[in-house]
Amino acid sequence: MAGGGVKPFDGDLDDYQRWLLEQSREAAKAAAREAAAAREAATADKPSQREERKATAAQRQKLAGQAKPLKAEQKKVEQRLAAAGIERETALAALSAPGLSPQARAEQGRQLKALDDEIEALELRWLELGEQLEALS
Repeated sequence: MAGGGVKPFDGDLDDYQRWLLEQSREAAKAAAREAAAAREAATADKPSQREERKATAAQRQKLAGQAKPLKAEQKKVEQRLAAAGIERETALAALSAPGLSPQARAEQGRQLKALDDEIEALELRWLELGEQLEALS
């Protein structure tokens, strides 16, 4: 029987057994060649782990480069927020001082209002920078 059909075989049972073994070996070799070709095709299409690591590292560096100025600005905003908070506390203390003239009290009030506005703007900017940094992640 070869190829799904029945044919007469020229030889004895030992010859038939050798023929079957040879057919089996050829089928195994063909399957091994096909498997090797499939592995080779799969590795040729897929980038190597080293290339993937390089690409990932390059992507991280790109993101870090984009995030660096945002982080620097966010740090400056934080520093200015801290300083403005101290200035605000000083202005509040000065505003509550006894014996302050009405003109000085009005000036302290304007200064306090300006500091409150600046603090609000700085907080909004800090939040915007945080959202931008999060979007990069």
